[in-house]
Amino acid sequence: MANRILGDKFLLCFCLMLVNLAKASEDTPPLPPAKPTIYEDLFRYQLVTGSNVLPFSFMGKMAFGGYITPAATESIESHLKTQNRAGYMQSVGLVFYPLMHRFHSEQYKAAVKKAEVISIGIRNIQMAGLTFSGDAFRLVFRGNGYYKGKTLEVGSNNFFALGMNTLDFGISVPKSKRIEKLYFSIAQVTQYNLLKTQDMSLYTSPIADSVVINGRFYSQSTAGLGFGQKGLGVMMTMDRTMHISSSESGRLAKPIYYGVRDLGILFLPTLSVDSRGYTWDENTSGLKPAGESPIKSVTVTQAVVSSRDLQLGNWFTSQRDTLNSRLKVNSQKRSGTVISPFTLYAQRELFSIRPKEQADSKKGLGQAFYHVMDLNFTYLNIPGYVLSTTLSWGSYYRPKGEQKWTSFYSEYYLGLGGFDTWNLGYKGFLKSNIIGIGQTSFMLDLRGIEAWIFPKRQHGAGISFGVRCKL
Repeated sequence: MANRILGDKFLLCFCLMLVNLAKASEDTPPLPPAKPTIYEDLFRYQLVTGSNVLPFSFMGKMAFGGYITPAATESIESHLKTQNRAGYMQSVGLVFYPLMHRFHSEQYKAAVKKAEVISIGIRNIQMAGLTFSGDAFRLVFRGNGYYKGKTLEVGSNNFFALGMNTLDFGISVPKSKRIEKLYFSIAQVTQYNLLKTQDMSLYTSPIADSVVINGRFYSQSTAGLGFGQKGLGVMMTMDRTMHISSSESGRLAKPIYYGVRDLGILFLPTLSVDSRGYTWDENTSGLKPAGESPIKSVTVTQAVVSSRDLQLGNWFTSQRDTLNSRLKVNSQKRSGTVISPFTLYAQRELFSIRPKEQADSKKGLGQAFYHVMDLNFTYLNIPGYVLSTTLSWGSYYRPKGEQKWTSFYSEYYLGLGGFDTWNLGYKGFLKSNIIGIGQTSFMLDLRGIEAWIFPKRQHGAGISFGVRCKL
C-alpha cells in the first residue's frame, strides 16, 4: 500500500526518499583502497556517509532513531543551499575460497601462464544518493504549516537507492598485462528505488485550508517483489598500473594506479513505475520516459501538512483518491536494464623520503623507514557524489627488537568532495605472520574525524576495517 501511495503523490515519495536514505544498512560497491596492493580482502566492512549540509548527528538520528529538535532543523534550514546533496554507502565482504595453498609453491607460480580463478567471495552492498532543493527539505521536515500564503519551490530532486548481493571471482592474469586485480561479479538486486521530480511546487493558502500542487515526477521501485525477482546483473572490477617514461632521461616515472570498480549492467524484470507529466513507450520495456505530457496545477482542500503527518504518510493516505484523480498519476509495470553504480579512481605517488637508518634498541614501534605522499581521485556514479580528491601522507615502520608483527603503515589524509565537503582521516595497516595463514594485514580506516568529534557541526563520517592475506 505504501508503494502505491508513492505513486499517487510525489510528496510522499520525497519524504520516504529522505527517510530511506538514512535507514539503509546493507552494502554498496566499495570505494577503492588508498593504495592498491597484492593483498586479498578476506573480510572487509565499510561505511561512508556524507552531505554538504546535513550534520553527521542529524543523519544518524534519521537512520537509528532519535528526537530531532526544532532548533536543529532551523539551524540546517539557515544553511541550505540552492542544491543540496547527501549519500551513504555500506558494504560487507567475505572471501571464502582464497586458494592460498596453491600459491605457496614457487614452482607452481612459475608454471602458471594463463588466467585462472584464485579467489571466490561474497558481498552485501547498499548505497543511496540524493540531491534535493532547500524548499524540499523545508516541506519534509517542517511541513507546509510554516509557510502559509507562500509557495515552496520544491523544484528538481533526484533520489537513488540500490542494494545487491554479489558473488565475486578473483582472476589471476599474466604480469605482462599490468593488471593488479581482476574480478567478475554476479549480482542479485535486493532493492532498487528511483525518484525524480521536475519543477515541483506547493502553494499553501493564507488560512491553510487548501494547497495548490504542480510539477512532474516519476518513481521506480522493486518493493513488494519476492526474493530473486528484483533483478540480476554482471559486473567487472579491474585495477591496473601504468608506468610513464621521461622523454629526456628515459627513466620510468612513479607508477599511476588506476581502475574501475563494479562496472556492469543490471537487468530489472519488474518495476512498479508511477509518473505524472511524462509519456512512456507502449511496449513496457525501457526505464526512461519517452517525453513530457501537459500538466496543470491541482488544488486540494483541507491540506495543512505537519512534518510528522508528512513523514508518516497519514495525510496522503486520507487524500489518496483525490490525488489519484486530480494529479492523473500513471501507474504501470516496466522492465529494463541500468548501468550499475561504478567507481573510477586514479592514484599517484607524488614523492617519497627514505630517512637514514638508526640502530634499533628497545622494543616498540621503531623508526619510520619510508615516507610517502599520494594523490588520489575517486568518482562514484550516483546522485549526490562529486569527484573526490584525497591527499595523504603515510609512513612505514619496522618493529624494534623481536615483535609478533613485521611492519606497520600509518597514514593521515585530507579529502575534498565525495558525498561530503571535506574530511580528515586516519588509516593504519599492521602486518604479521600468522601460522597457517601466512602474511596477514589488519586494516582500520577512520574517515571524517572532525565529524566524529563535532557531530552537530560537521558533515559525514565513516569507518572501514578488515583483514587481508597475501595470495
